Amino acid sequence: MPLISRTWRLPAIMLAVCLVALAVLSGPLFPFTPRPSDIADAVAKVPDVDLYLSRREAQHAEIKPGQAKTILWNDPAARSKTPLALVYIHGFSASRKDVAPVVETLAGTLGANAFLTRLAAHGRTTPAEFAAVSAQDWLDDAREALAGAVNEMPRTAVKQRAVLLADLATVELQGGDLDRACALAGDAADQLHQAGYATGAGRLHEFRAAVDNWSTSAPVRALDEQLAVLR
Repeated sequence: MPLISRTWRLPAIMLAVCLVALAVLSGPLFPFTPRPSDIADAVAKVPDVDLYLSRREAQHAEIKPGQAKTILWNDPAARSKTPLALVYIHGFSASRKDVAPVVETLAGTLGANAFLTRLAAHGRTTPAEFAAVSAQDWLDDAREALAGAVNEMPRTAVKQRAVLLADLATVELQGGDLDRACALAGDAADQLHQAGYATGAGRLHEFRAAVDNWSTSAPVRALDEQLAVLR
């Protein structure tokens, strides 16, 4: 006699599938502890982002055509900074070509530069790099992309820069670097204050809520002073 009758076999299989799915969704398959990184600082200091990206990508062989990290300039000839910049970070096993020409069309419509990244080990003719890639590599790719986008905007684009700086601060916080995270958020607060754009501080206040557990630390106290003038 079978352990599970035909009547209950399908419900039992469905229950087993649901339990496996629940186990997968209840926590990370690959535990990951983010680490601080100086890559955002490095990007902020480069005089030529195109050259920087070209040299970085040249370190990885066999990148497929049209999938390397790049800046999509609104004016390729002038390569001038734009008041608005976009960041595109593709998903796992994907590439920037998967949604083309959505980002290109959007950037052109908005008159914006766009940073199109390539996550480590992706976009190559061979999957060999996946054997050594880590979540830290992908976190650093996100840091690089956000810093690159900030680098593509003039200092006068205060609101837009503040949003990206707040996003970059959040990434640095997730990476465990409270000092740098608060410094980036503070930079955004100072720029908003100097330009008189207190209403653009919403993203910064969200960041402040995320660091509330460290409210007595020196970096957060310094940030509180910078945010106080925006209220």
